Amino acid sequence: MGVQISKAKPIQIIKTQAEPKKKQNKVDWKKAKFVASYLGVSLATVSRWTNQKDDPLPSRRLRGVLQYDFEEVKEWETRNSN
Repeated sequence: MGVQISKAKPIQIIKTQAEPKKKQNKVDWKKAKFVASYLGVSLATVSRWTNQKDDPLPSRRLRGVLQYDFEEVKEWETRNSN
């Protein structure tokens, strides 16, 4: 009795291309002090504009800190310039 050798073809592993990752939007988050300096106003004014009911200065709370998307701030500035 001898050892039998299989004549089956080896399995080929086909590599599939991974789906490309979605582009993540890189947001340029800025703190209130930077926004105040950019707009040439005080921190109190930035706070007041952030909390106003009509067209507030757009902000998000990230890790407990109020921050501003700089692109949105520039758009807000354009809409609200006299």
